[in-house]
Parts: sequence; structure tokens; C-alpha cells
Amino acid sequence: MSEPKLPTQEEIAKLPRWARVAFAARCARRALPLFKQHWPAAPDDHLQAVERAVSVAEAPAVRSDVNAATNTAALAGIAAKDCGALAAYYSAYAAAYGTYALIAGGNFGADRAASRAANRSAAAGVPIALLSRDFQNLLDAATRGKWDDTTPVPPSVFGPLDELEPTPVVVEAPAEAEPPKKFKIVIEAYATTQTDPDETGRQLVQLYHHLDEYCRLKYGHGITLKEFEQRIKIGAMVPAGGGQ
Repeated sequence: MSEPKLPTQEEIAKLPRWARVAFAARCARRALPLFKQHWPAAPDDHLQAVERAVSVAEAPAVRSDVNAATNTAALAGIAAKDCGALAAYYSAYAAAYGTYALIAGGNFGADRAASRAANRSAAAGVPIALLSRDFQNLLDAATRGKWDDTTPVPPSVFGPLDELEPTPVVVEAPAEAEPPKKFKIVIEAYATTQTDPDETGRQLVQLYHHLDEYCRLKYGHGITLKEFEQRIKIGAMVPAGGGQ
């Protein structure tokens, strides 16, 4: 499956008049939460300006204060850039370009503004897959409905803002475990007739723990106490001081 891409200005230009404006407004709406997220200390008037620009772009019938919404959103973007909140800057300009598209109306400038709104939204952090999905849904609806430049665009065309198919998770089958490696260790223990049996037992337990640890490091698995007892050979008692 190919990577999703933003629609080009030429592709957007194929949309009818209000579909172009609707796409620009959708891009602005997606970017709006990022303005708040990346500039939480933004002055209230800046936030209100960006929200106003998005709302105006989404309602083509509302023609009042379009220029004011565009200008204030652009000013909020400049302020965001000055304070270092670049994601907020891009999201504010996405809102501004949404209203630019509305101002352009039926002119060819609407496709240019919508393209910039999409690019600013992506730069703000909106997933390209979402923007690509929005455009495709809009294009499909316009084609099926044979829209023209007078056709209004219902909000339901786009679906919910968080609509995105989950990325398939490929679960690889676990590799078959290797069979335990066989090994043979013979241990011979000798004790004198004066050796304390309890002390011999404690030393054998320590030996078992050391051997178990060695096997875990060397072979990836340890040995049971039963296996240890089966492999150890207790030699005959010898007189104190040595001897054969």
C-alpha cells in the first residue's frame, strides 16, 4: 500500500467551488486543537481569533467579518512563531488559509488557499493520512453526486474528526524454541572419615547452585536438583590426611 500524500493544488482545483472551501475549512478544523496544545499560554484573544477563523471558514453563508477573521488568525500565527511555538504558528495559518479560500470563493485562488491550508495543517502535526482521507471522501462525494459550483457541502461528507483506520499490527509467529542441549558433567566428591556430613551437604548444595547458574549462562537453561543428584558420584571415604 502506497504512503498517503497531500492532494496537490491541481487536484484540489478539480473540486467544485464550495468543496474547495470545505476542504480548506476541514484542514483548519483539524489543526485547531494543535494551536491550543502547542501554545497553552496563548492570550485569549489569539485563541479566539483562530477559532473564529475556523468557524467562519466552515460556514460559507456567513460573510460578515471574514477579512477580520483572516487577519486576526494570521496575526496570532505571527505571535506564535515569535514565541517559538511553531506548531501553533502553522495551525493558526491553516485557519487563516481556510478563510482565504472562502474569500476567493469561485476564483482560482481558492484551490491555492486550500492547498496551503492542508500543508500548514500537516506542518502543525495533523497526520497526512487524515487529510488525504478527507480529500478523497470529498472527491468521491462530489463525483457521485455530480456536484457543481453551487452545491453546498454537508459536514457529514467528512465523517468524525478522529476517523482513521487503525494500522494493521503484524504479529510474527514466535520462533520455535531450540531443544535443550545435552551435556554430560561427571562430578566426583571425596570426603575424609572426619568430615562433618552436614558440612558436606552444604557444600554440595553450593556446588549445585553454581552448576545451575553455569548451565543457565552457557546453555540458556538450568538443571534440577534431581538431575544434579543423578549426575553426582560420591566417592569412597578415605582416611584423614589423604591416601588412595
